[in-house]
Amino acid sequence: MSVKTEIHRALYQVSFLDRIDRPALILRIVGELQTRRDETLSGLRPEKCFWIDTLIAAASSALVEIAAMEEIEYLRLLAEFERLLETLDVLETNLDRPTIH
Repeated sequence: MSVKTEIHRALYQVSFLDRIDRPALILRIVGELQTRRDETLSGLRPEKCFWIDTLIAAASSALVEIAAMEEIEYLRLLAEFERLLETLDVLETNLDRPTIH
């Protein structure tokens, strides 16, 4: 199952996520972001990727706090991660296209 599918499912079933499931999902998201950073954004200059490196580090270090968030805050965070992954999908598609000069 893709991480985007897991996020989507969690958005509708967040009340069923316990304190073990929440950090596990965030770890999966962080892993997906790291994979996208390594694969999709690898050709970009490091200063262009500072934002995603910072996000990965922040989410990793705040795992316990994220898992303890109120349900509505956790839902908002998941929705933002879902939008970010969708944006990275679009970016990946655009980076794969050859540039016409």
